[in-house]
Amino acid sequence: MNNDLKTSEITIATSINPDSRIDIQKEAIESWIKAGFRVVSLNETNEIKKLSNTFRNIDFIPQIRTAKALFAKPYIYISDILAYLKTQNSRISGIINSDIYFKNTESFSSFLIQEAENSLIFGPRLEVKTFKSSDGKMDPFGFDYFIFDKKLMSDWKESRFCIGLPSWDHWFPLVSMFNGRNLKKIITPFALHTMHPVSLNRSVIPFNIELINQTINYVKVAHKDHQNTESIKIINLFNQINLIEEYENILLELEDRKLLNYDKKLESLEKMATFCDKFSSYVIKFLNKNSTHMKI
Repeated sequence: MNNDLKTSEITIATSINPDSRIDIQKEAIESWIKAGFRVVSLNETNEIKKLSNTFRNIDFIPQIRTAKALFAKPYIYISDILAYLKTQNSRISGIINSDIYFKNTESFSSFLIQEAENSLIFGPRLEVKTFKSSDGKMDPFGFDYFIFDKKLMSDWKESRFCIGLPSWDHWFPLVSMFNGRNLKKIITPFALHTMHPVSLNRSVIPFNIELINQTINYVKVAHKDHQNTESIKIINLFNQINLIEEYENILLELEDRKLLNYDKKLESLEKMATFCDKFSSYVIKFLNKNSTHMKI
């Protein structure tokens, strides 16, 4: 790819899956290129060898560190994606799941250049049968694209979140909100995703817990800074679900293994799963309430 594109105003990062839905991902990424974005994919070297002949209009960034030892596949850490984006000259950066197709994007680039200043722009996907479908259902559970001012890069600290695994899409905008950034949620159904079977991932609970622990850390910091408007907002909203007390009580049950028989342990694990679901639902509502809603 032409090195001059390294100075383009918007660089979008993803991680292409080499094992399935190649045609879908190719069509999706071509829609980003049509919108005027420079696109990079961070992958393990062996994956790049499989993909490079198919995806010729993007830059592949080989990665040595992956989460393969933990999850049997070389998932890429969000922290490593951000570390790469920090080195680029683009004023605006983004992270998008590789199978998200943007429709009617002729003016999208200029829209983002205007709206992304000091802001994080994000949104959900529209579930469709094909990218040519005219209708579908908005995904109520998560977010699939994030575009942001490079100035925001310092907000996100090192974490275990990976693109393609759960909860990073909740953590990512939540951190921006906690740092007092402008959150802008696009409600126009222009980001399409074709429906496909999803297997239950064993990593759901650990990443939910990672999200909860990081949120608790922000809440505890906010309690020490009552004069800050954002801190007061964080305390008031998250205290509504007694976040810290309820979570720590469940942890105590799980850690007290000597006193728990199998049924009691299972009961505590179910409590944790229920709490994680409740917390994720709360975060989505929280972000929705504290974002400016935009149409394109």
